[in-house]
Amino acid sequence: MTHIGKLYNIAAGLNAQRLIEDVADIAEAQCLIVSQIDSPVDQPQAIEVSVRGSGRASELGNEITATVADELSRLESVTEELTRGALAVGRWPLRQDR
Repeated sequence: MTHIGKLYNIAAGLNAQRLIEDVADIAEAQCLIVSQIDSPVDQPQAIEVSVRGSGRASELGNEITATVADELSRLESVTEELTRGALAVGRWPLRQDR
């Protein structure tokens, strides 16, 4: 059983963290993930990402999409990471091993 709202909230934070850390020219990132009733957890209804950074940040669509897709593919492991204490919910950065 999964609390999808909490899981997506954590996943959105992980996406934002990874975009800031891994994509050049992004200074700030926000991510919103929306669920749909009866859909698989790894298939959200929508993902919205906004970034701020240098003028080049607006040209990074493909890199942002790839990064978010990769992080979404790891969604199943988020519950395991929470159980192990590898995610520091409520603190930044969320994932301590990066």
